[in-house]
Amino acid sequence: MRKLKALVRQWSIAQQHYYQPLVDKLQQCSIHTVHDLFQANLDSLVSLTNSRRQIIRAFREQVILDSMAKEASFQPKDVVTFSTGFATLDRSLGGGIRLGEVTEICGTAQSGRAKYVQQIMENFLLAFEQSSMHHIDTTGLFDAKSIQTQLLPRIHCNKAFSIPAVITVLESVGAFQAVDGLPTMIVLDNMASVLDSNWQAGFHECLYISRVFLLSCNIDVTAYNVVENMVQHLITIDEAI
Repeated sequence: MRKLKALVRQWSIAQQHYYQPLVDKLQQCSIHTVHDLFQANLDSLVSLTNSRRQIIRAFREQVILDSMAKEASFQPKDVVTFSTGFATLDRSLGGGIRLGEVTEICGTAQSGRAKYVQQIMENFLLAFEQSSMHHIDTTGLFDAKSIQTQLLPRIHCNKAFSIPAVITVLESVGAFQAVDGLPTMIVLDNMASVLDSNWQAGFHECLYISRVFLLSCNIDVTAYNVVENMVQHLITIDEAI
Protein backbone atom coordinates (compact mmCIF):
# COMPACT_ATOMS: atom_id res chain seq x y z
CA MET A 1 0.00 0.00 0.00
CA ARG A 2 1.33 3.43 -0.93
CA LYS A 3 2.03 5.70 2.03
CA LEU A 4 0.41 9.13 1.89
CA LYS A 5 3.53 10.87 3.21
CA ALA A 6 5.71 9.29 0.53
CA LEU A 7 3.14 10.21 -2.12
CA VAL A 8 2.93 13.86 -1.08
CA ARG A 9 6.73 14.20 -1.05
CA GLN A 10 6.65 13.68 -4.83
CA TRP A 11 4.33 16.67 -5.35
CA SER A 12 5.32 20.29 -5.94
CA ILE A 13 6.56 22.41 -3.02
CA ALA A 14 3.34 24.44 -3.13
CA GLN A 15 1.19 21.30 -2.96
CA GLN A 16 3.23 19.88 -0.10
CA HIS A 17 2.89 23.11 1.87
CA TYR A 18 -0.87 23.23 1.24
CA TYR A 19 -1.68 19.61 2.07
CA GLN A 20 0.87 18.80 4.80
CA PRO A 21 -1.39 19.94 7.70
CA LEU A 22 -4.12 17.62 6.42
CA VAL A 23 -1.66 14.72 6.01
CA ASP A 24 -0.49 15.24 9.60
CA LYS A 25 -4.08 15.14 10.86
CA LEU A 26 -4.77 11.99 8.85
CA GLN A 27 -1.70 10.35 10.38
CA GLN A 28 -3.00 11.17 13.85
CA CYS A 29 -6.24 9.39 12.93
CA SER A 30 -4.32 6.28 11.81
CA ILE A 31 -4.92 7.00 8.14
CA HIS A 32 -1.51 6.28 6.64
CA THR A 33 -2.08 4.80 3.18
CA VAL A 34 -4.06 5.47 0.02
CA HIS A 35 -6.23 2.49 0.89
CA ASP A 36 -6.96 3.94 4.34
CA LEU A 37 -7.89 7.29 2.77
CA PHE A 38 -10.53 5.76 0.52
CA GLN A 39 -11.88 3.33 3.10
CA ALA A 40 -13.29 6.32 5.00
CA ASN A 41 -16.10 8.38 3.50
CA LEU A 42 -15.85 12.12 3.07
CA ASP A 43 -18.09 13.00 6.01
CA SER A 44 -16.08 10.91 8.46
CA LEU A 45 -12.82 12.45 7.24
CA VAL A 46 -14.20 15.94 7.79
CA SER A 47 -15.23 14.97 11.32
CA LEU A 48 -12.01 13.15 12.20
CA THR A 49 -9.61 15.81 10.95
CA ASN A 50 -11.74 18.90 11.57
CA SER A 51 -10.71 20.05 8.09
CA ARG A 52 -12.66 21.73 5.33
CA ARG A 53 -14.56 19.39 3.05
CA GLN A 54 -13.22 21.14 -0.08
CA ILE A 55 -9.61 20.56 0.98
CA ILE A 56 -10.17 16.87 1.72
CA ARG A 57 -12.00 16.35 -1.56
CA ALA A 58 -9.25 18.13 -3.53
CA PHE A 59 -6.61 16.05 -1.74
CA ARG A 60 -8.35 12.78 -2.55
CA GLU A 61 -8.76 13.79 -6.17
CA GLN A 62 -5.06 14.66 -6.41
CA VAL A 63 -4.19 11.28 -4.91
CA ILE A 64 -6.37 9.62 -7.57
CA LEU A 65 -4.66 11.53 -10.36
CA ASP A 66 -1.24 10.62 -9.03
CA SER A 67 -2.19 6.95 -8.68
CA MET A 68 -3.56 6.98 -12.22
CA ALA A 69 -0.34 8.48 -13.57
CA LYS A 70 1.61 5.62 -11.98
CA GLU A 71 -0.70 3.07 -13.58
CA ALA A 72 -0.50 4.50 -17.09
CA SER A 73 2.08 3.31 -19.57
CA PHE A 74 3.55 6.12 -21.64
CA GLN A 75 5.40 4.03 -24.21
CA PRO A 76 5.68 5.81 -27.57
CA LYS A 77 3.40 4.46 -30.27
CA ASP A 78 2.16 5.33 -33.73
CA VAL A 79 -0.71 7.79 -33.58
CA VAL A 80 -3.91 6.80 -35.41
CA THR A 81 -6.76 9.31 -35.50
CA PHE A 82 -10.21 9.78 -36.94
CA SER A 83 -12.09 13.01 -37.54
CA THR A 84 -14.29 14.72 -34.96
CA GLY A 85 -16.35 16.13 -37.82
CA PHE A 86 -14.92 19.63 -37.36
CA ALA A 87 -11.74 20.58 -39.23
CA THR A 88 -10.75 23.27 -36.70
CA LEU A 89 -11.14 20.86 -33.78
CA ASP A 90 -9.23 18.16 -35.67
CA ARG A 91 -6.31 20.55 -36.12
CA SER A 92 -6.38 21.48 -32.43
CA LEU A 93 -6.27 17.80 -31.47
CA GLY A 94 -3.43 17.01 -33.84
CA GLY A 95 -5.51 15.17 -36.42
CA GLY A 96 -8.67 14.26 -34.54
CA ILE A 97 -9.57 11.72 -31.86
CA ARG A 98 -6.69 9.32 -31.17
CA LEU A 99 -7.01 5.58 -30.88
CA GLY A 100 -5.60 4.07 -27.72
CA GLU A 101 -6.43 7.11 -25.59
CA VAL A 102 -9.31 8.17 -23.38
CA THR A 103 -11.39 11.04 -24.69
CA GLU A 104 -13.84 12.87 -22.45
CA ILE A 105 -16.80 14.71 -23.88
CA CYS A 106 -18.81 16.83 -21.49
CA GLY A 107 -21.07 19.85 -21.58
CA THR A 108 -23.89 21.64 -19.86
CA ALA A 109 -27.51 20.54 -20.12
CA GLN A 110 -29.07 20.92 -23.57
CA SER A 111 -25.68 21.62 -25.15
CA GLY A 112 -26.08 18.96 -27.84
CA ARG A 113 -23.45 16.61 -26.45
CA ALA A 114 -25.57 13.48 -26.97
CA LYS A 115 -26.01 14.28 -30.64
CA TYR A 116 -22.30 15.03 -31.01
CA VAL A 117 -21.34 11.71 -29.38
CA GLN A 118 -23.53 9.91 -31.90
CA GLN A 119 -21.77 11.81 -34.70
CA ILE A 120 -18.39 10.66 -33.36
CA MET A 121 -19.66 7.08 -33.25
CA GLU A 122 -20.66 7.34 -36.90
CA ASN A 123 -17.33 8.96 -37.83
CA PHE A 124 -15.42 6.10 -36.24
CA LEU A 125 -17.42 3.41 -38.03
CA LEU A 126 -17.10 5.21 -41.36
CA ALA A 127 -13.34 5.64 -40.88
CA PHE A 128 -12.77 1.97 -39.92
CA GLU A 129 -15.08 0.02 -42.18
CA GLN A 130 -14.19 -3.41 -40.76
CA SER A 131 -14.46 -2.35 -37.11
CA SER A 132 -17.28 -2.42 -34.62
CA MET A 133 -17.86 -0.38 -31.49
CA HIS A 134 -19.31 -0.89 -28.02
CA HIS A 135 -21.71 1.46 -26.27
CA ILE A 136 -22.09 1.12 -22.49
CA ASP A 137 -25.28 2.78 -21.25
CA THR A 138 -25.37 3.44 -17.48
CA THR A 139 -28.57 5.53 -17.56
CA GLY A 140 -30.98 3.47 -19.67
CA LEU A 141 -31.60 6.52 -21.88
CA PHE A 142 -29.53 5.69 -24.96
CA ASP A 143 -31.53 5.63 -28.18
CA ALA A 144 -29.75 4.42 -31.32
CA LYS A 145 -32.61 5.24 -33.70
CA SER A 146 -30.99 8.46 -34.94
CA ILE A 147 -27.78 6.66 -35.99
CA GLN A 148 -27.41 5.76 -39.66
CA THR A 149 -29.27 2.50 -40.20
CA GLN A 150 -26.47 0.79 -42.13
CA LEU A 151 -24.10 1.29 -39.18
CA LEU A 152 -26.36 -0.17 -36.48
CA PRO A 153 -25.27 -3.83 -36.93
CA ARG A 154 -21.71 -2.78 -35.98
CA ILE A 155 -22.74 -1.17 -32.69
CA HIS A 156 -22.85 -3.49 -29.67
CA CYS A 157 -25.14 -1.96 -27.04
CA ASN A 158 -24.66 -2.84 -23.37
CA LYS A 159 -26.41 -1.71 -20.20
CA ALA A 160 -24.44 -1.47 -16.94
CA PHE A 161 -25.83 0.26 -13.87
CA SER A 162 -22.95 -0.31 -11.44
CA ILE A 163 -19.17 -0.27 -11.50
CA PRO A 164 -18.92 -4.11 -11.32
CA ALA A 165 -21.26 -4.31 -14.31
CA VAL A 166 -19.14 -1.78 -16.23
CA ILE A 167 -16.02 -3.81 -15.43
CA THR A 168 -17.67 -7.01 -16.69
CA VAL A 169 -18.54 -5.37 -20.00
CA LEU A 170 -15.02 -3.93 -20.38
CA GLU A 171 -13.42 -7.30 -19.69
CA SER A 172 -15.66 -8.89 -22.33
CA VAL A 173 -14.75 -6.18 -24.84
CA GLY A 174 -11.06 -6.67 -24.03
CA ALA A 175 -11.33 -10.42 -24.65
CA PHE A 176 -13.13 -9.78 -27.94
CA GLN A 177 -10.47 -7.25 -28.97
CA ALA A 178 -7.65 -9.69 -28.21
CA VAL A 179 -9.15 -12.15 -30.71
CA ASP A 180 -10.44 -9.68 -33.30
CA GLY A 181 -7.42 -7.37 -33.45
CA LEU A 182 -9.31 -4.53 -35.17
CA PRO A 183 -9.60 -1.00 -33.77
CA THR A 184 -12.59 -0.74 -31.47
CA MET A 185 -14.25 2.24 -29.88
CA ILE A 186 -15.94 2.13 -26.48
CA VAL A 187 -18.42 4.83 -25.50
CA LEU A 188 -19.10 4.93 -21.78
CA ASP A 189 -22.30 6.90 -21.24
CA ASN A 190 -21.86 7.92 -18.48
CA MET A 191 -19.52 7.18 -15.57
CA ALA A 192 -21.05 9.79 -13.29
CA SER A 193 -24.25 7.83 -12.79
CA VAL A 194 -22.43 4.91 -11.11
CA LEU A 195 -20.33 7.09 -8.80
CA ASP A 196 -21.62 8.92 -5.74
CA SER A 197 -20.41 12.26 -4.41
CA ASN A 198 -18.32 10.63 -1.67
CA TRP A 199 -16.54 8.23 -4.06
CA GLN A 200 -18.14 5.30 -2.27
CA ALA A 201 -18.51 3.34 -5.51
CA GLY A 202 -15.10 1.79 -4.86
CA PHE A 203 -11.75 3.42 -5.39
CA HIS A 204 -9.91 0.24 -6.37
CA GLU A 205 -12.69 -0.82 -8.74
CA CYS A 206 -12.42 2.57 -10.46
CA LEU A 207 -8.65 2.20 -10.74
CA TYR A 208 -9.23 -1.21 -12.31
CA ILE A 209 -11.50 0.40 -14.90
CA SER A 210 -8.69 2.85 -15.70
CA ARG A 211 -6.24 -0.02 -16.20
CA VAL A 212 -8.60 -1.78 -18.62
CA PHE A 213 -8.92 1.44 -20.63
CA LEU A 214 -5.28 2.42 -20.65
CA LEU A 215 -3.84 -1.00 -21.36
CA SER A 216 -6.14 -1.59 -24.35
CA CYS A 217 -3.73 0.14 -26.72
CA ASN A 218 -5.75 -0.43 -29.90
CA ILE A 219 -9.08 0.57 -28.40
CA ASP A 220 -10.35 4.13 -28.57
CA VAL A 221 -12.32 5.05 -25.47
CA THR A 222 -14.78 7.89 -25.38
CA ALA A 223 -15.95 8.71 -21.88
CA TYR A 224 -19.19 10.58 -22.33
CA ASN A 225 -20.20 12.59 -19.28
CA VAL A 226 -23.75 13.91 -19.18
CA VAL A 227 -23.70 15.47 -15.71
CA GLU A 228 -23.37 19.25 -15.82
CA ASN A 229 -20.06 20.60 -14.52
CA MET A 230 -18.79 17.18 -13.43
CA VAL A 231 -15.87 15.21 -14.83
CA GLN A 232 -14.38 11.81 -14.28
CA HIS A 233 -10.78 11.70 -13.04
CA LEU A 234 -10.70 7.96 -12.87
CA ILE A 235 -11.21 7.25 -16.53
CA THR A 236 -9.81 10.33 -18.16
CA ILE A 237 -6.83 11.29 -15.97
CA ASP A 238 -8.17 14.73 -16.57
CA GLU A 239 -8.96 17.47 -14.08
CA ALA A 240 -11.91 18.92 -15.90
CA ILE A 241 -12.97 13.90 -14.60
